[in-house]
Amino acid sequence: FDINDVIMDMKYNFSFIHEAFIPLDIYDEEMYYPLTNDEETLIDISQPILFTSDQYSMSRYNVYLEEGIYGFTTNQEGTDINKLYLSLHSNDNTSTDLRVFADVYNRFDDNPYNIDRLYEINQAGYYYIMAEYPVSDEPYVIWLDKLEYENNDVRQVDLVVNESGQFAYNIENMYDFVCINFDYDGAAVIKITDDQNNSVYVNASESEYYLSFMLPSEGYQFLLNESNHVLYLHNPNGSSSGVLDIEFLAFNHTTNPNIEDMLEMMPYYTEDYFYSDFRFPNQYIALEVQDLKSFTFNYQVNYGDLDDARGGLYSEDGVLVSFITEGKTVILTPGIYYYKSEHFSEVSYSIKYTISDMNATRHTIAELESYDKLYGRLSEIPHISGAMQFKGEYIIYDFSLSIETDIMFTNHENFTLYDSNHRLISIGLRSGYMVYRLLPGDYYVRVTFPDYYEDSFYPAEYVFMLNIFTEQAEDDSIYPYFDLIEFSNQFIETRSNYLNDTDGYRFILSEPTQIHLYTNSTVSLIKDNKLYNSSMYSGDYNLPAGTYDILCSSHQNIWTMVLSRN
Repeated sequence: FDINDVIMDMKYNFSFIHEAFIPLDIYDEEMYYPLTNDEETLIDISQPILFTSDQYSMSRYNVYLEEGIYGFTTNQEGTDINKLYLSLHSNDNTSTDLRVFADVYNRFDDNPYNIDRLYEINQAGYYYIMAEYPVSDEPYVIWLDKLEYENNDVRQVDLVVNESGQFAYNIENMYDFVCINFDYDGAAVIKITDDQNNSVYVNASESEYYLSFMLPSEGYQFLLNESNHVLYLHNPNGSSSGVLDIEFLAFNHTTNPNIEDMLEMMPYYTEDYFYSDFRFPNQYIALEVQDLKSFTFNYQVNYGDLDDARGGLYSEDGVLVSFITEGKTVILTPGIYYYKSEHFSEVSYSIKYTISDMNATRHTIAELESYDKLYGRLSEIPHISGAMQFKGEYIIYDFSLSIETDIMFTNHENFTLYDSNHRLISIGLRSGYMVYRLLPGDYYVRVTFPDYYEDSFYPAEYVFMLNIFTEQAEDDSIYPYFDLIEFSNQFIETRSNYLNDTDGYRFILSEPTQIHLYTNSTVSLIKDNKLYNSSMYSGDYNLPAGTYDILCSSHQNIWTMVLSRN
């Protein structure tokens, strides 16, 4: 044959490291660990690992590691390292046992080892490397290096801090970490100020990673708790020394919406400051309202902008009443409320309220119209209509009853029925109409719209049902005077008196209890005058202590129920 007819396709692999081309023999298993490693075989981490890159793949390599700090290095430079995902895991596949530092070294040109992440190995033992790599024009070469520095033990505490003060530190090199342990019982806000362009590592909640960022010139604040009482100071550019100014700020507000744990809001500013920041959880404070009044809320800013001080006012059962900003006025009925801070802007503040008589638009209904529940047509149900002219307008309809009367009323979040003592009569969060049996006395209906409606929404029209519900036959079960029942295995039968008749029973639990319910129709459960469960079927239910009403409005003529304790 003619040698000129032979075509040879030769492929050479080179690695460009420290401004020099180095030939790579990807089949030299004495120099490199190949792509298809035996997972049962331990590798020597002093020898680099080579990954061919003709296809996407993942590989696992078992290693034995002594205690210390380790970092992955690679022949990829700059942003190219993002193509290669490396991770280090304990041998029982629980990577969360490792404290991993998501490093920032690749942002700096003077990172000689191109380290992507640092891993602190607290206990010598068996671990494995996972490598995930896509197709690339060149092979990947990685090393797992143990950093050999005299002061590289991340676990060694350098500073123990339990009060405000100034604390000297010395960072020896770019891989040195100053460990600060806050030995402090209780909640506190920690403010750290430093002018040496250092970075901090803080533990991310429920994460295996420590987040790193440069200390801002105005200082860094965080809420001290059990999961983040240790942080690390370092400088990715090299050595650094100076003095930290650490300040303990009182943190007195609870971070969970439990009324019993909340401080009480006062009509004056206190030193119980709220701290708003994306790094902080929401904070809560309770407000008790004794009478129907207007409440105006004001802020006193400790630091930050007044416009960033904001939050929400909620009823005791967690329903938003109004967004609160500086100078916001809200008319509140008697009851327990709580304020929930927002945490999107950096601001610290105290809050107070001022009480004044409400300025409401009042209408008096001289005589309620009637509607016959047996012979009346739905299209003829008497109703009341009007229009709210502007955002925040407070509208009240007053009426009086001289005798015990059955009242049909619209159940809706925009309409609420109260007695003269401002006690809520209508069932909160339950839609549709409902018949209420009211004793002689004075009552009023409050008309409101959600606070999130914009000014452009107004004027806004409304309509609701409010009439005397006449009857040709006696209704034996009308809210809120349901019969109190005892738990038993006996069947209870209730006959519907008319179409869409709502019947019910009341029961009381003095402690958390699992009940068993049998019902031939879907029922709803009311707890303390609020809808607790809108659709209950036969089954077991775990209920907290409280007063309950179980309601049924069914097309079936007879409602059959069994209510027992498990």
